[in-house]
Amino acid sequence: QALRNMKDYTIGCGSTSAEEPDETVEVRWVEDDRKMNIGVTSPIDGQSMEGLTNIHVHSGMDFAGEHRTIRWTEVFFLQTEDSMPQCEPMELSRLAESIATATCVALVQHLDSLKEAGMNKLGLRVNIDRDEVGYVAGSKGQFLPPLYMTDLDNELIPVIHNAAASNQDTPIRLELIFHILHNAD
Repeated sequence: QALRNMKDYTIGCGSTSAEEPDETVEVRWVEDDRKMNIGVTSPIDGQSMEGLTNIHVHSGMDFAGEHRTIRWTEVFFLQTEDSMPQCEPMELSRLAESIATATCVALVQHLDSLKEAGMNKLGLRVNIDRDEVGYVAGSKGQFLPPLYMTDLDNELIPVIHNAAASNQDTPIRLELIFHILHNAD
């Protein structure tokens, strides 16, 4: 009942026959702590992700090339809590998934060259607003070379423009994180 009512609660631990508990566990409700992602930075440009809401993608799809696989692993919401879009969380999830799919489709043919260049962790930052749309992609603190951008443009621009056309709320800013993995033999 105390948890349901979000009230502080003390739990005595130890033998039930003892007069005093051996130890106690205190459950205390505190102010919302925004100290998360401390030390986490964007692979694109080193921008701090400290304090930003993020979701780890545990059952994302993998896109396999001949020797490597690209996996979407995380999405960061680059807005503050006050400026988060008012759309449903499922809508944001679907949007992030469609952006991740387009990114993986675009890059799957380039996985070997990305890995050989040491770009194992990639970031894609997307800005979706009715008046302004765009994205940047990078790894190791640098933007991706032009070699990859044509394929990214071909896959991402339709997805981003479609999202912008249907977005009635505040701007959406996301950063998706991808990892390139070696295929198991």
